[in-house]
Amino acid sequence: MTSTSLRTGLAALAAAALLTIGVPATALALPTGTVSAAAAEEDAPATCALCLYLISGAEERIDNGASPEQALDQAVAALPASLRPAGQALVDTYRDRILDLLKAGFSPQDICLHLGLCAPSSGRSCPAT
Repeated sequence: MTSTSLRTGLAALAAAALLTIGVPATALALPTGTVSAAAAEEDAPATCALCLYLISGAEERIDNGASPEQALDQAVAALPASLRPAGQALVDTYRDRILDLLKAGFSPQDICLHLGLCAPSSGRSCPAT
């Protein structure tokens, strides 16, 4: 599976799951302009939001004493059941890179940007965890 098709699949799962918890996909729309072709896909904002939510949850657990590996797994487990498959797919795909960036102290926004799941111009802050 290519990273573009994976992003599309993750985005579709995330968008559907976010709708089930009351977050309309339109509320997550990114501004147009300097976004990449992959980020400009229709459901890319949902994937960005999922990434930010997941990495922020892991970061919070690290701050509370968990190892980065434990924190990432706990963050996936803490996702609503409807988001868990998309969260697990994201972690399965990017685990090593996420862990390296978490250990290096990068912010959730920088990690998701580095992974190509958020657009540089989104300026999006992380949803509350």
